[in-house]
Amino acid sequence: MATKPRIPRANGKFDDFQNTLMALIAAYMSTWGLPVAAIAEFALLAATAGKKKMRWDDAWAIVKTKSFTHPQEVEMLAARKDYESGRRDDPNDTSIRLFLSRYIRHNPRVTNEQRVEMGLFVPDLAKTHSPHEFVGNNLVGTVSWGRHLVHHNEVLVPGQESQAKGDGVENIHVFIAFTESSVKEAPALDKFVFDGIVKNGKYQRVFSPEQEAMRAWYFVKMMMKGKNGKYSAPSEIWQSVIM
Repeated sequence: MATKPRIPRANGKFDDFQNTLMALIAAYMSTWGLPVAAIAEFALLAATAGKKKMRWDDAWAIVKTKSFTHPQEVEMLAARKDYESGRRDDPNDTSIRLFLSRYIRHNPRVTNEQRVEMGLFVPDLAKTHSPHEFVGNNLVGTVSWGRHLVHHNEVLVPGQESQAKGDGVENIHVFIAFTESSVKEAPALDKFVFDGIVKNGKYQRVFSPEQEAMRAWYFVKMMMKGKNGKYSAPSEIWQSVIM
């Protein structure tokens, strides 16, 4: 199963790739059901002066002329690394790879046609959903507290104080669905969409004013490390009304 984006190694081809990718994400992201945090993260990734894409654009504009100094080349290489890979150990950082992993790679609202257009691998959906690709899931989630248009979720193993991800877990993915508040039965699993990633046992969900008084339903899956990209089974579903 293909699991990694096809990011070109050559700088000129990388520049073409990233320009197309950022333009298409901007065009399609409103249809992907992304959380508010993803919108802010994309602004940092693609449209903040001196950061990520814009830092790369400035550095590459000089180097591609083939008339540049050694420090300018060093800055271009550093800008590419920061833009392409970022820091996985910093939950506040972003990059092309981090954004794809958090919001696109396993988002069921991103169509295979869009993936191809963006230059990404199309996952082998049949293999992804075959029974032997699933592992156990002992995580339990709850809305620990809330405020106006915000749910603060905790996702932990019962009786375990550590908020660290378990051995072999790459990320914990959150899926969400919405119903009227009067609905007390959880929607079918195929009604849920990818919503984001648990960080240190916590997941904050910010809602729009139009979603007030609806009921939000959640479950999580663990994305396991390794080239096979195994998903755990879904956790138990939890829910709370949006106040």
